[in-house]
Amino acid sequence: MTFRDYYDLPDTRLALPIGGSTYVLPPPPFGEDRKRLVAALDGQKPMADGEFLKLVLGSALDEMRTAGVPGEVVSMAALTAVADLQHGRVVAEIFWETRGEKANVPAYIAGLDETSGAKPSVKSVRKAPAKRVRPNKAVSRTSAGK
Repeated sequence: MTFRDYYDLPDTRLALPIGGSTYVLPPPPFGEDRKRLVAALDGQKPMADGEFLKLVLGSALDEMRTAGVPGEVVSMAALTAVADLQHGRVVAEIFWETRGEKANVPAYIAGLDETSGAKPSVKSVRKAPAKRVRPNKAVSRTSAGK
């Protein structure tokens, strides 16, 4: 197997559209930060809400606050990032698209079924390929239509 150049790989960071802007979240934390996050998620060591949001959302948290994104939407973004970390992108997408409500999942899956005419699968949930990003071209927030 031959490795491709790192900068030719797809950008796999989580990009969440909120109110006409797209917030690109940092990759999952490593080292001590990851240990703290896992301990908090496992209920072993509580973490303050602000610390949790900053750890999971990074600089996107400040951008969301500056833009006036409501707290419940900020929390939804953080929980989506956690779903991505713990269960993968497909689950995170379903979580986001259903607003985190289990009751909404069957309707979402049925919508995929009707649109594609096929049974829901990993491929039917993924809507678009990840964007490729070169160094210094990554943007943490872009405004739609601006």
